[in-house]
Amino acid sequence: MPFESLLSLPLIEKAAVMLGRPKLILSYDDTSSNNREIVPEVARTAPHGNIPPFLIRTGEAAYLRVDVENIGRSKQAEGCQVFVTSISQSGGAIVRVGSPLSWAHSDDDADFEPRTLFVAVPQTVNLCKVSNARNALVFMSQFAARGGHTFDATGDYVVTLRAVGTNFVSPGEMTLAIHFHVDDFSKLRGEIVDVRGAYRTA
Repeated sequence: MPFESLLSLPLIEKAAVMLGRPKLILSYDDTSSNNREIVPEVARTAPHGNIPPFLIRTGEAAYLRVDVENIGRSKQAEGCQVFVTSISQSGGAIVRVGSPLSWAHSDDDADFEPRTLFVAVPQTVNLCKVSNARNALVFMSQFAARGGHTFDATGDYVVTLRAVGTNFVSPGEMTLAIHFHVDDFSKLRGEIVDVRGAYRTA
């Protein structure tokens, strides 16, 4: 329903529409293997003569991931994405470049396409990773593919996230502290600072 049409509804009908709308919430659990995991890193070789491409192991990487779920009562949430909205480090500059995160458990780490989220069927996005082959903290955003959202200094990074959709979805928001050690990729940790889901009224 267009927003202008919503405004024109009687108050009771407007409340019914608002209460039935999709609502997104973000969650993170540092003890869950779905949210924090060390996995092998692989690379695909180039074809050579009659030898087809194949995958080779290049090292290991620690991943942090965030779950997003539609907890609305009756509607699917369409066009959903989770955005990094800012990243800051203690005593450092704040990076305010909004960029979507990639969906987890895909064939690669470059699936940024919007998704439809059905009620009570959570999905997962990649938040960041650290590879033992490259000791840098890389947030898994489209901006990182252009050289942004990448950090190489040990410290605590505070990242804000926003989950949005296109069909009057109530957004979810989260703030996480990321603990990064340049000398040990396996020490990558996340900690919730704040999380909330709020009904959008405009």
